[in-house]
Amino acid sequence: MRELAAQAGYPLSVYVRVRSLRPLQAPRLQPKPQPNPELLRELRRIGVNLNQLAHAANAGHPVDGDALEKTLDGINKAVADLYS
Repeated sequence: MRELAAQAGYPLSVYVRVRSLRPLQAPRLQPKPQPNPELLRELRRIGVNLNQLAHAANAGHPVDGDALEKTLDGINKAVADLYS
């Protein structure tokens, strides 16, 4: 059972739960796609920048429009990369 769960790319508990809820069918689990490490680093960096800008704005500090635009461009690029 552990081997079947590993082949499906799911923890044993998830695999067993699906098998027990649908005992007459083989589980229709698809292996989880592996995230792109480079894209994750880029998204993390963008998230940190956006959080800093939001924190500054919420604290009443002026927000650099160029920095905000650069961060939003990064978000748009990362989202486009997800669909390409």
